[in-house]
Order: sequence, then structure tokens, then C-alpha cells
Amino acid sequence: TILIIRNLLKERNRFRFQQRKYVLAIMLLPFWYWLITIFLIHQLRWESLYKSWQGNALIIPCLLVYYLYHLFHNGMLGMKLSSEYYDWSSDIIPIPDNMKYIVHMLKNETAKLRLGMHFVRKLEVPELQEELDVMERSVDHIDEFVRRSREYSGKIFLNLVDVDMKELFETVAAERAARWNGKVVIQTGEKRSLFCDRSHMKEVLSNLAANALDAMGEDGRLTFKFQMQKRGMALICVSDTGCGIPEENISHIFDPYFTKHLDSTHFGLGLAYCQNVIRAHRGYIKVESNTGAKRHGTEFILCMPQRYGERRKRLDQIH
Repeated sequence: TILIIRNLLKERNRFRFQQRKYVLAIMLLPFWYWLITIFLIHQLRWESLYKSWQGNALIIPCLLVYYLYHLFHNGMLGMKLSSEYYDWSSDIIPIPDNMKYIVHMLKNETAKLRLGMHFVRKLEVPELQEELDVMERSVDHIDEFVRRSREYSGKIFLNLVDVDMKELFETVAAERAARWNGKVVIQTGEKRSLFCDRSHMKEVLSNLAANALDAMGEDGRLTFKFQMQKRGMALICVSDTGCGIPEENISHIFDPYFTKHLDSTHFGLGLAYCQNVIRAHRGYIKVESNTGAKRHGTEFILCMPQRYGERRKRLDQIH
């Protein structure tokens, strides 16, 4: 015990010190209690304390709780568990490996097509220019599909910073709805700062805003809302007054490549990406939609724990 504690004290300024201190408490406390109660008390013949060794029945459950607490908060013995907010109404369906292979193959083939079109254009044959333009638009479409598939299906790495949500809403609205004829409403409370990844969050809001504008057409009401709830939960709401999502489609909207649009700008990856980003922040997405004649529209509610971001911020400062 002396040797272990001596070596531990030499590392007290290192990051591993806390981890080893937790392990030391779990190992030595019941061991020394057992030694004292079995040997010392019996050697001194303190008969009234002969059954004190049974105190380990209380110590061990307490140490188990102690172990589980640090397993969730700081990790221990090379493991770390985390609690996660989970919405049972929707699961993330990962992009299958064969689709990843197809995406990789398409990228290589489009590079060959572009090279071939480049040489054909150099021939300056007027009769071929229209066909080349069609081919170029098709290759551009495939390249965009490949780019989004790679960007939206890859692992989400977070760069957490304090983000002014009102400013972020205004930025997204300016980029997405600048030439739109409808009304944009932004609502935030006094607390409008969220600790999150600004780049990913902006992309999420842009996707949701783009879907909302598609659903409403030339006119309507697009609303961005942010508010802090009790217990450290942050709610980000993006709602529209569009046609709504049919009930039979709601359970599939987060599936990769699921889309009801037939044009070349929708690939069915935006909402799958949004869900991946919110889950990376330990949150979840709720969807409420109506398709009735009098009441119609869709609202996406992003629920995120603010405490998760604060905890990550403290750990980053320690590192």
C-alpha cells in the first residue's frame, strides 16, 4: 500500500492521477477493512467486535455505486459509459457498406467522364455542344450526390463553442430565405447561448429551413425558436405552414436516401445528417406535422442537453 500510494503521489500532476486514485480507493478500502477486522480484532480478542467484518457487506455496495458514478462521469479502468437521450419513435439507419462502395466507384468514374468531355470539347464540334452540356449537368449531379453522401454519412466530430442562437438563426434566414416572399419569425428568450458545434448546427438549420421552404412554396411562415428548459435542456424549433408530412412517411424521413422529391437537388440525406448531428450532441429530434385543410404544417423540435456541452467544455479546459 505504501509503495502504491508513493508512486501515485509522484503522478499527482498528471491527467491519469484522478483515474488511478479512484481505482486505489476501490481496491484498498475493502482489503484493509477486511485485514483489520479479521486479524487485528481477533488478535486483541475484542469479542464484541468479532462480527464487524460483516461491514464489508455495506462497504462493497457503496463502492459499487462509487464505481458506477465515475464510470459515467470520468471513466475508470479503461472504460467510460454515457447516458443518452433516446427517442424510441425513430432510429438511425446507417448507410450500408455496399452503398459506400458505390459512392466511391461513382467518384472515380465521374473523374474519367470529365476528362473525356474535356478532350471532346477541345475538338470544338458544334453539333456535340448540347449533348456535352447535358452530360456535364448529369456528372455535376452525380458529384453532388457523392459529396453529400460522404459529408452527411461520415462520423460527426464536434468543435464545441458558445453559439448565439439568435445570430445563427438570422444567418440561416439571410442565406436561405433572402428572396422568399413569406415571413420569417425568430424567437429567443433571454438565455440564447448554446454550447454546440456552430458549423454542424448551421448546416442542420439550413437543411430544415430548405425543407420548410420547399413545403410552403412562394409564401408562408417560417419560425425559428430557441428556449432553455428546466434540467438543462435546450429546445430548438423550426416550424413552417407548409403542406405537412403524411403520417405514413414520418417514420421514414430520417432514413438515408428516402425522399419523395423527383428533382436533382434532393438526395434524401439531409434529415439523416440532422439526426446524426443532434445525436452527437446527446440529443434527439421530435417531429410534429399536420396535413389537414385548415391546419397544416410541420415542426421539428431539436432537444439537446446543455449540461453535456458544459461538461465537455470543462473537460477540454482540463486537457
